[in-house]
Amino acid sequence: MKNERLYPMFVSYLSDRLNEGKISAGAVALSKISRAAFEEFKNKVEKNEQFEGKQIGSFRNKKIDDLFYGFDFD
Repeated sequence: MKNERLYPMFVSYLSDRLNEGKISAGAVALSKISRAAFEEFKNKVEKNEQFEGKQIGSFRNKKIDDLFYGFDFD
């Protein structure tokens, strides 16, 4: 499951839900190892273009933030 193309986006989605207060840290930990939770996410991405676009945007923004984290631009 961790080798699947969508897994990093799935982890990002879980992190977003945790930050929004929609799920607990324990639920995140269990979801990361749950094949059913991953398959549910994968189905949402494949069937709902709006959901997919939102997840891609969020994931892209996090990657960009990670690249620039620690740089001092002043």
